[in-house]
Amino acid sequence: MKRNEKALFKWQMMRPMHMTNTMSTWMISSSSAASRDQYQGYLIFSRKTCKQLVLDLFKDDPNFDFHIMDLRERETTHPMPNYSAFDIAYYRNHADENKNHRSITIGFSVNKTEPDITGNLKKDAYVLTLSYPNGLPDGVTWEELYNCLNMAKPVTIPTGPNDLAEHGHDATCDYSSCVGEDVMVGF
Repeated sequence: MKRNEKALFKWQMMRPMHMTNTMSTWMISSSSAASRDQYQGYLIFSRKTCKQLVLDLFKDDPNFDFHIMDLRERETTHPMPNYSAFDIAYYRNHADENKNHRSITIGFSVNKTEPDITGNLKKDAYVLTLSYPNGLPDGVTWEELYNCLNMAKPVTIPTGPNDLAEHGHDATCDYSSCVGEDVMVGF
């Protein structure tokens, strides 16, 4: 597991693409996964940089959903099989720790079967779509959502055949809870 990845803002690895009252789309880049065809990616959102209301949106709104997609050329309609989001966000909350250590972890798996249209071999770019049909909670602004996402901590778990043999990971398993517990944020 690659834990020493910098928050997205450090290298300007996130930018908003589209926003409405009920969803938003963000382009995210990862330099640690650029040379990998198979890996699991996780984003950890810390209570220190996200309002508790934003974390509550991720964990409590039954209609909240997120998807990860690959970039593709405009006007194309072919399937995008490279990325698949895990179903559930993991909420880390321990009563004996400072509230800033609370976090939400979302994850996805990557199995690149289609070529990357960006041609950039130094980073892997993907699209994160957040869907919140009930709208943003009262008291949460777009700027706060942007800041929360921009301060996310990325984590990469390689899942190629050699990586699986070396580390014993299951490429189909969602490790959101393990990553959320193991990688502390909010300091």
